[in-house]
Amino acid sequence: MNSGRGNGWIPTEVIVFGSLRGDTPWHNDSDLDLAVRGLAPETLLAAYRQLETLVPSWLPFDLVALERADDRICDRILQLTPVPKNPDLALQTRPNDELRAIVFFVTGSATFTASIWRAIGC
Repeated sequence: MNSGRGNGWIPTEVIVFGSLRGDTPWHNDSDLDLAVRGLAPETLLAAYRQLETLVPSWLPFDLVALERADDRICDRILQLTPVPKNPDLALQTRPNDELRAIVFFVTGSATFTASIWRAIGC
């Protein structure tokens, strides 16, 4: 029986990271951080939309495709680069990671956007 895993529609792995996992202290701007592995690029938008129906509206969330994320962000998600134990230093990693993700998204967004548009038939 085929579970559907690895076919691009169902991720092979989902990882909770960030403050919910305890990487950094929970704070007023905390959100739900989810990383997925094995999700085809053309299904990422559909997965995001599905999460919007499941996650409470008061809880913002991020969905990161590991295969397309910056190496340093992947290392943090996979806990290859440890977050400092000092809460103040741990919180300092957040803006750095956010900026790195934005730069990576902007520089790779043309390819990503084109694949999304093709996937939804535009």
